Amino acid sequence: MLLEIIWTVFSIGISFCAGIWLMSKGADWVTDSVVPMARRLGTSNLAIGLVMVSIFLSLPEIIVAVLLVFAGHTSVALGVTLGSVIVNIGLIVGLSAMLKPLRVSRIMLLRDGIFMLTISLITVLLAADLTITKMEGVVFLLMFIPYIINVIEDEKLVPSSERKAAETHLLLSLKFAGRTTFNEFRLHTGPLAFSLGGCMLLLGSKLFSDSLVGIVSTVSVPEILIGLTLGAIGPSIPNIAAGLQATKHGFEDLAVSETIGSNIFTLLVTLGFLSLVTTLVLDPVEFLLTAAAMIFMSFLLVFFMHKGHISRRDGAVLVATYVAYMLLQGLSI
Repeated sequence: MLLEIIWTVFSIGISFCAGIWLMSKGADWVTDSVVPMARRLGTSNLAIGLVMVSIFLSLPEIIVAVLLVFAGHTSVALGVTLGSVIVNIGLIVGLSAMLKPLRVSRIMLLRDGIFMLTISLITVLLAADLTITKMEGVVFLLMFIPYIINVIEDEKLVPSSERKAAETHLLLSLKFAGRTTFNEFRLHTGPLAFSLGGCMLLLGSKLFSDSLVGIVSTVSVPEILIGLTLGAIGPSIPNIAAGLQATKHGFEDLAVSETIGSNIFTLLVTLGFLSLVTTLVLDPVEFLLTAAAMIFMSFLLVFFMHKGHISRRDGAVLVATYVAYMLLQGLSI
């Protein structure tokens, strides 16, 4: 009996770690392979390139959540989706700001930051009845359209000098996405790297989602809590490392812009798609804590952004808020 328990824990741990590594390496190769495409988009349609960055940064969470839904563990998938929004703000922005103060542009605040806060509020309001229906999923997806239109229209007003800087920002976003300390082996960009990266991303997501299912079946903990904690942190580890490396190398605005873009895409597209597949049902206690944390941390981020930078103290506040949220989740078990 003891050996069986040890083997179960060992196999879950191996799947968990292998899944994270494969997702990280797969996402790295995929994003590296689309840099040439992004460079062409940067000269013709920068807005679409920026949206593409948000999609690729959110790929691991999306695939894991979808696999969990099809495996019948909707609560875990919901936890991964909502939890990643909180992890992005608390750990990616928070830790990066503690490393070095982060620059924030005016347009990032007015167009992206406030929109992220608004859709966070709308998400909580629509989920107040503890369900997210297919119709509400359609609403989420439709809300992504005016955001894209706004980004495209804003691009037309950008002066050529600023546009060149924005193109560089786009390419750097892809460069640092998935670039972590345990990603040493690299392939030349191209169809082979893209194909292998996609396969590794799918395999890693499958192993990671299977490990979460194994944890749910082994530990007497609410499924959504597993998703909000381990499920949300796991796929975000490469992005946390990428944010820290970007900040360390002097690109202090990348952690904020990628976090906001990823959160907008996650709440509108990922959550919208999941609710089209099946009606999402929320646990009252977990929803209350998660909704409060998501709104509060989104508000904190926008509040800190209005100064034009996020200081080390601001970053410490975001990290401390995330830690407090995790402690409250633990006490709610």
